[in-house]
Amino acid sequence: MSNVINSTTNTSTSTSTTATSSNSSLGKDDFLKLLVTQLQYQNPLDPMDNTEFVAQMAQFSSLEQMQNLNATMANMHASNMIGSTINFSNDSGNSITGVVGGTSTSSGVTSLVVGVDAVQYPAYLPTTTGDLANCAVSWTDSSKVSHSGVIQSATVDSNGTVQITAVETDSSGKTTTSTFASTQITRLVVPTTVALSKVTETTK
Repeated sequence: MSNVINSTTNTSTSTSTTATSSNSSLGKDDFLKLLVTQLQYQNPLDPMDNTEFVAQMAQFSSLEQMQNLNATMANMHASNMIGSTINFSNDSGNSITGVVGGTSTSSGVTSLVVGVDAVQYPAYLPTTTGDLANCAVSWTDSSKVSHSGVIQSATVDSNGTVQITAVETDSSGKTTTSTFASTQITRLVVPTTVALSKVTETTK
């Protein structure tokens, strides 16, 4: 697991890819601006016909309702994918596999929050130790026993080795705190934001 150390301490590995999509079509805000501009610069001697004005307002209302409906459907679709394993294409065109853990919304656009194993995909390793906090992690101890938990903190010791402190919870709810070197990590799940349009395959 030397890749985990090098990528974390040298902070040279690229950060988690955030997939975004662009939309060049006019939205309801653009439509409203055009309508207001049209009213401002209309000829006072030949103002806009009331029928035409009502028709344009109806178009605006229809556009707003359609966009709200699309947003609602996108939210429902994204929510239904929680817990699913998906394949998605990152900005480099590579196919990445991860598990949907939740959704996020920014500027009215819904995206998926996907847990990606940074041991399998090193490009998704956090670039600072602080970004490791709250990531799910699996590791083996000195007796080769496997453990799983959530990272509480990460520090760099005097030898330049990243030391991980993680909390493990057993089936009875008992918690155990362990500290181990990042070289003992076998799985590191990093949350990554993925646009719905980037998803290429979904499996439950």
